[in-house]
Amino acid sequence: MASLRNLKKAVSLLNKNYTKNVSNKNYLFTSSVSEQYQPQPKPENKVKCTLIPGDGVGPELCFAVRQVFDSMGVPLDFEELFLSEVNPKISVPFDLVLDSIKRNGIALKGILSTPFNSTSGELETLNMKIRKQLDLFANVVHIKSMEARMLKHVNLCDHSKRLQKSIQRVIKEGKVKTRDIGGYATTTDFTKAVIMNLEYED
Repeated sequence: MASLRNLKKAVSLLNKNYTKNVSNKNYLFTSSVSEQYQPQPKPENKVKCTLIPGDGVGPELCFAVRQVFDSMGVPLDFEELFLSEVNPKISVPFDLVLDSIKRNGIALKGILSTPFNSTSGELETLNMKIRKQLDLFANVVHIKSMEARMLKHVNLCDHSKRLQKSIQRVIKEGKVKTRDIGGYATTTDFTKAVIMNLEYED
């Protein structure tokens, strides 16, 4: 699993739930973040979540998140869609991804790289299109675990607390640090450490 900064990248779609809830127009994060945040009802079945691995380190980070969630038994089903500007020939249509996000109301997104030269001739990048179509403008940066926030939003509070405590233990111990926080551990190393710490209860 990635460090604090990398975790934010892996789930940047969740800057404010990355979608409108079509039925009731609620947001996870908006311009007045705390004022309009309203958790959804506790799910009776598994929650479906759009997953966009993206480019570069995105797929690795998203895979790490899935490993941790699987270890925790989080009742979440991922609808994985490959969206990319640097690999347009194998990318799914943008509208398909947009419909999935709106339908599920929650998403995880890796990095979407922007090519130097547009293959479509459009000035808007995929990132810009997503922000515009879903009316996103919040940019949450200083946060320890966006995944934990996501779980809390869909009322999986026990899983959220458990994940937060595990991440905090790993960081406090200081044995497994990725490069951005002064260490040499890989994403895989951090992921394994978080999974191992899930076994401990305070």
